[in-house]
Amino acid sequence: MVMNRKAVEALLITGRMRHAFGKEPDRRIGKLRGAGEGWGTLGCMRYADSRAYALPEDLALLEGPVSGVVELPRRLDWSEQHVYDLDDPAQLGLMYERVIREASSQEDLAAYLNAQVLAACWGRLYLPVQVRRLWESRFPLLAAAA
Repeated sequence: MVMNRKAVEALLITGRMRHAFGKEPDRRIGKLRGAGEGWGTLGCMRYADSRAYALPEDLALLEGPVSGVVELPRRLDWSEQHVYDLDDPAQLGLMYERVIREASSQEDLAAYLNAQVLAACWGRLYLPVQVRRLWESRFPLLAAAA
């Protein structure tokens, strides 16, 4: 069976909607939209645009470790590498990225991040655009450090 692009796109959208909501989508959703703010090329909202991220009230509350080996709990890092040597800049950056993306509370942020270390490595962290904007709008010091 040969299908044209429109038919494939319609099936993808229908399948995604059925999987996500357990029912058929409204046919008005089937039209392609541009890749505007928050919308993927098939007209679906991107997960990163709707996800809530934890933020500390104040950077001064981030009093996590600055050196040594840290083991993250599985709720923050479910990968094989969940132990980080903070004396290795690459591992430190990776741990900070994971904690910032996955923390669900201010307590998680305060336990694993350090304000001075965060400011020093902020410009090198690979974060979703939404997360970077959120943190930099709350803490202009980070935007200046980048």
